[in-house]
Amino acid sequence: MRLLRIKTVLFLIFVTGCSAPSHADKPAAAAPRQQTSQTQNSSKKLEAPAVQSMDADACGNSDQDFDNFFNAYIYRPELRSQYTSPNIEIRQFSDKNKKIGVETKEQNKPFKIGLIDYRWSYVTPNEKAEKFDKIEIKIHRVDETMQVDFIRGHYTNDDTLTETYGAKGAYVFERKNNCWQLTQELR
Repeated sequence: MRLLRIKTVLFLIFVTGCSAPSHADKPAAAAPRQQTSQTQNSSKKLEAPAVQSMDADACGNSDQDFDNFFNAYIYRPELRSQYTSPNIEIRQFSDKNKKIGVETKEQNKPFKIGLIDYRWSYVTPNEKAEKFDKIEIKIHRVDETMQVDFIRGHYTNDDTLTETYGAKGAYVFERKNNCWQLTQELR
């Protein structure tokens, strides 16, 4: 009977990989459980929704800061609403002083510039991504604003622009609330 108990204990030790804990081993045994719990909690944090704000380097006033902002604006569409004015002025591309009207940010959709297969593309509603035209964009400062001009274009297989076509458009971003904000569309 004693032999059976020894075999059972040895079997349990072998199967569970445990050894009889000494007094010194008890605190160490508790630590991995806490780490496992922290690991589980940190994995929950990773699954939480992304922070809904721009990085600090995207909200600066330099041209490079605006490039960072615009890339985030394109790549993270969930941020656009926060960095779009509630009312967007629609103006003529050829004469910015001629106001066509005003649209709410809900009416002014979709944002017409997107990246499809790492190429600037003209985004239109209800079309499949492979149908989007490629565009040429130019980002430049106009007084205290940043303007993103765009026009459709034909490109060679090596992405060389051969010609542009169609109407020009632009988006104008102003510094508001310590960051950039879309305030105008030029058509």
